Amino acid sequence: MLYHAVPLDLWLAHPDDPYSAATLRTDGTMHCSVSEEALLAAMTRFPRKVEGPLLALVIDEEKLDAPVTFEAPAGGPSSQVPTVRIRGPVNRGAVVAVMEIERDGEGRARRLVSPPPRAKSPRSEETP
Repeated sequence: MLYHAVPLDLWLAHPDDPYSAATLRTDGTMHCSVSEEALLAAMTRFPRKVEGPLLALVIDEEKLDAPVTFEAPAGGPSSQVPTVRIRGPVNRGAVVAVMEIERDGEGRARRLVSPPPRAKSPRSEETP
């Protein structure tokens, strides 16, 4: 499984289309992590100043239409975490789970939690 962080509003922006991060347009790839721990570590090292919820997409690389590359760890041979890049948009069928990234007051990631159920709109509770 691969893990990718995305703001909620971007994930929901075009629900019928494959998801594309801004980095796909700028450098042709989307950065991912190989584990929940690696994603949280990256999000702690590089806090995001994102308003609103930040999500972790859990992606099954076997279901992806786009190619995935695993590069040597950035820290050299002593590092165990490879750099993972998806080289195209993420087809939504490859996303097997969506978790919320719980953050502290400075934006550092603390843990992944199941997102709360969506609130029903007032219209859905009306009777015809």
